[in-house]
Amino acid sequence: MTDVIKTADREGVRIITIDNAPVNAISAAVRSGLLKATQDAIADPKVKGIV
Repeated sequence: MTDVIKTADREGVRIITIDNAPVNAISAAVRSGLLKATQDAIADPKVKGIV
């Protein structure tokens, strides 16, 4: 996963955070990282929700 996307799991919820300082611009790296993080969360049976 790219460095501009951070993920954490809390009680069945996958939290996906954009960390692309200074303004969290939606770059190509952010878009691809969000796609991968979302696909990974959907594929994980322990994840019941995504934020």
